[in-house]
Amino acid sequence: MMELRNVRRPFSMPPLVIFGSALAALVPLAVVAAVFVPMLLGHFRTQNILAHGTPAQARIIALTPTNELYNYQPVAVLTLDVMPDGAPSYQASVRQVITPINANYFAVGNMIPVKFDPAHPDRIAIVSGP
Repeated sequence: MMELRNVRRPFSMPPLVIFGSALAALVPLAVVAAVFVPMLLGHFRTQNILAHGTPAQARIIALTPTNELYNYQPVAVLTLDVMPDGAPSYQASVRQVITPINANYFAVGNMIPVKFDPAHPDRIAIVSGP
């Protein structure tokens, strides 16, 4: 009969070590996903509105700074009075990067072209800038 004392057992790790290693790998992945997924969804929503939305004119009625930067440029919330053709006007807001070059374009009182989602009129995309 063969003696089993010198048989090598495969390496095994305690379950807690395996769980800790998996957790250490998943937490950074979850943080990155939590940051980038909403950004990507917002970008895709804006592109969809620009491609398929209903055109309208909007008057800028307020510009509120957010203390956020995008590529070292300030982001502001524009409150707009949206005036669709053949429908009553309504207020909506949109986040927009305001650079020194386009600051006059986004001045309060200016009219800008926008598109909106007819199913969700509060979803607005600015058509063009300077």
